[in-house]
Amino acid sequence: MKMTTTWNRILLASILWCGLTLNSFCYATDEASNVLDYNVLCDGTTDDTNAIQAMVNTVPTNTRIVWPNGRTCKINGTISIPSDKQFVLDGNGCKFDLTGNTGTVFTFPPAYHPPSYGPYGKIEIRNMDVTASAANTSTLLVQISDCPGKVVVQNIFFTNLANVVWLLGNCYLSIIDNVRGYPSNYGGGIPIKLTSSDAFPTWGPNNSMISNIWMQPFSGGPGPQCPIYINYSNGVNIKNVEMEGVWQNGITILNSIVNMTGVWLHYYGNDVYTSSTVTIDNAHITGHNFTMLTTDTAVGTFILKDSYIDYAGALVMLYVAGNSDKVDIHDNTIKLTGVYTAVRINPNYTLHDLFMHHNHFEGHGDTLGGLAVEVPSNSTVERLKINDNTFYNMGNSTGYFFLVKAVDGQINDNIFNTITMSSGHMFYSYGNVQLKRNIFNNCTGTFAFAAGDVVKDNTGYVTENTGTATIVDGTSSIVVTHGLTATPTKVFVEGSTSDTTSLYVDTIGSTQFTIHSSGNVGGNRTIYWRAEK
Repeated sequence: MKMTTTWNRILLASILWCGLTLNSFCYATDEASNVLDYNVLCDGTTDDTNAIQAMVNTVPTNTRIVWPNGRTCKINGTISIPSDKQFVLDGNGCKFDLTGNTGTVFTFPPAYHPPSYGPYGKIEIRNMDVTASAANTSTLLVQISDCPGKVVVQNIFFTNLANVVWLLGNCYLSIIDNVRGYPSNYGGGIPIKLTSSDAFPTWGPNNSMISNIWMQPFSGGPGPQCPIYINYSNGVNIKNVEMEGVWQNGITILNSIVNMTGVWLHYYGNDVYTSSTVTIDNAHITGHNFTMLTTDTAVGTFILKDSYIDYAGALVMLYVAGNSDKVDIHDNTIKLTGVYTAVRINPNYTLHDLFMHHNHFEGHGDTLGGLAVEVPSNSTVERLKINDNTFYNMGNSTGYFFLVKAVDGQINDNIFNTITMSSGHMFYSYGNVQLKRNIFNNCTGTFAFAAGDVVKDNTGYVTENTGTATIVDGTSSIVVTHGLTATPTKVFVEGSTSDTTSLYVDTIGSTQFTIHSSGNVGGNRTIYWRAEK
């Protein structure tokens, strides 16, 4: 009687602990099945594929399958989970050798929803240490083709594997958490993939969380096709993701609604993989303190297009800490509440071909500071083109909108509306910058240009002016107010056709310049002048 009472107390305490902690590793209603009880050897040598398949066909639904801790299980084939069962695959610290595998290891068929859960299935894959000494792009750890219920893939460590978890089709309540490792360097691999062939946003993976991800390409890189690929997905949350190394491509987001927090892509190393691309196309992205991409080697192309981005905090779309090849940001709506930088170049590096066109930037908040392009000392942007953008600042900006040091830099055909600069400059140039056909409406803030800059035909910012001045009889000079918004770099003067005395200009300043005459023509003298910035 005492023993029974003691076990009842232990059982009650366990149930209370699981309930109070909401611990995901408590399987109070799951029947545990140890693979060693089903002729699965896990001796590190024998191919256990057939034994595991026989086991999953035999065990009842609502089962937690447990592998032996500290052993190695070799799987060269595919294990297909029956669609009428719920499973928890608990690796339990067992090592999985997929060296001889050229396909999907665990596959869940389309329309996976066990009858016991009505229309909602439940799949959990946890605690696996996976390696492949000769991986290829066809090897995939887990593929779930269609699961209207809950999917959890958690605590996976992998080495030299091209593909880890793919959720394809109609999947809901998906959690991919604490997936870490070294993807193989094969070109076609995608470690994490959420996609559907259905039109956005009706189907596809919905209400998904991708969190606590760390990846670095195996043996230096370049890594597989891209670390995370999301297409036709709705309500995907990406949190605490860090990618390091030399990749072929970065995170790719297409036709999806995504929230990002704490995402950092860091390309580094001596390899120059110029075909690499980070693509964000037709996406709805929200987040806080997010860096889309940071590089210190040439990574090819960064594309952000046809998307809506809404950020509550700081944003750096692209941080180029190394030489890079192409940035194309176009046809986006970008709404911000904090300090932001669209493109930031690190000192001593070069960015080729920067295109920003047809974007709408809208800033909210009294401490907003906005930089479209920041290029500090000893850095170069070549072939810079920023065209047909609108910048609406609803708050009080405290930073630069453009800080440019560029070779053949062009800042043309932009609309800058309601921008108040409490400090800093609207524009600051070190030279070789072209500023043409822009419209400045209700904008305050200083403009700083260098000799050789071409600043013409801008509405709301006068860069060229003409007029006449009169040198009164008996005097030899006249001070002229030129009316330009900045100090002119060129001033042309001439007298009438009958005037043979010479003229010259000095003391050219931000508001005035002085015209001098070498002689007196015997009366008032009319001078024609033209000033250019």
